[in-house]
Amino acid sequence: MKTKRELVFEKLNPDEPIPKATFVLDNMVQLYSNYVAPGAHFFYFVKQNGTIFLSPKYDVVRFKTTNVFLNRIV
Repeated sequence: MKTKRELVFEKLNPDEPIPKATFVLDNMVQLYSNYVAPGAHFFYFVKQNGTIFLSPKYDVVRFKTTNVFLNRIV
């Protein structure tokens, strides 16, 4: 797990000074993947206070034979 600040620091050139705007980025934890195996994957997002929400950018589908709705990528 990495925060948004850590992800930005990884992309910066180490030979240049660090821009001040990177220090004001929130330090919230974000999960990400560099590789996703082929096939359908289901996911949801969790806010800091524990609220679960779905993204309108991805398909919202019923998870297998349950009544739970999740985002899906193929």
